[in-house]
Amino acid sequence: MKWTYLILHWIFTLFFSPLLTSLLFINADNDFSEWVENTTGYLFATFFYYILGFYLIIPFLLIYTLVFMSFKKSYTDTVLIKAILIGISIIGITVNFYVTNNFKNINGEKIYLIHCLTTIVSGCFLKLKYTSNNN
Repeated sequence: MKWTYLILHWIFTLFFSPLLTSLLFINADNDFSEWVENTTGYLFATFFYYILGFYLIIPFLLIYTLVFMSFKKSYTDTVLIKAILIGISIIGITVNFYVTNNFKNINGEKIYLIHCLTTIVSGCFLKLKYTSNNN
């Protein structure tokens, strides 16, 4: 299987979730420049959150990678592999939100749902293919 699925799935989850979250919180009264400022601030805050909370992501990233590598040599159905990898991602997101108490935030549940939906949608639409030489 190609590593591009693994890498792109995490990139979509980690970087597009904050963008979608900032779109959720657009206020109709705000102009575009104010939205850009708020989005930029949210992206920087999310970036530092990921750096500081990276130790929480590492165990799930390792499990995710090990499961991916275990399926590399077997020709299991790609839909099943995607479902397992998406499940691991959702468990990681859930644990991360509980440990960091993001559910106590006013919009914590909405942010959590956006992260989960992003990982589900990106995981479903990205192609997971076997390589010819299985590298």
